[in-house]
Amino acid sequence: MYARVPVNRITAFLTVIFSMNFRWLPILVSLCLCSCQSAEDYLQKANLAMEKGEYRKAIGYADKAIAKKKYLSEAYTTKAYCYTALKNDDSAIITYQQVVVFQPSNTLAHYNIAISYFRLNKPDESIAALHGAMRSKGYDPEDSTHIQAIMEKTSTSVLLSGQPDIFDIPFNQIQYLAGQVHYDKGEIRLAYRYFRSCAAAKYNYAESQYMIGLCWLASGKKEKACEAFRTSSFYAYQPAFDELEKHCKSTEPSAFLKQASSASLN
Repeated sequence: MYARVPVNRITAFLTVIFSMNFRWLPILVSLCLCSCQSAEDYLQKANLAMEKGEYRKAIGYADKAIAKKKYLSEAYTTKAYCYTALKNDDSAIITYQQVVVFQPSNTLAHYNIAISYFRLNKPDESIAALHGAMRSKGYDPEDSTHIQAIMEKTSTSVLLSGQPDIFDIPFNQIQYLAGQVHYDKGEIRLAYRYFRSCAAAKYNYAESQYMIGLCWLASGKKEKACEAFRTSSFYAYQPAFDELEKHCKSTEPSAFLKQASSASLN
């Protein structure tokens, strides 16, 4: 025969056990939920916070994503973008440089490093980063003796691969920024070369022609500058009209030309 335990004692014991379990239940559930969060989950939260303008919260989520998956490039990019939005270019540069360490072909990271240095008035560092962006696309900016192929993402290649490269930047976009940096440094010939290449590719054509005009003007070639400004003004680029007014009054475009440029945009 087994001794019987009084019913009231069993009830008291179960009450203690259940009260302890339920008291800790919210904490246990919270810990379980946290442990189940993936890097992608944190990245999604970071992007949502970023879209709302909650940049510091987004950085926190991006850090948690990186802690889960060290080489998640998208998390670094989101984090760096938030630093840029907070006008913290130094931290943005450090974050993008971390990407370049494990993903040297990340054109976007190189390019955004260049932009950040440009804003910080560090043109040499900006040019170095732009050279990195060019090399990531198979182009060596210091080799002018060979014809070079450029690896450019196109709609066709994206369709065939099924994997759009969110870290790509068009080569001409890189060249245009390089032209701007060289122009600000007073390196007019290098700036002209980049803007000329952009114009030949019809990239930012009106702006490129305008910058070509400024390069000619800085070189003392007023006639050639006016020719470039006229070409730019044909596409109704207002700064080109301003330069024509200042430097090329004798060759200012006719009213017909202005009308034609306006019509070309309609």
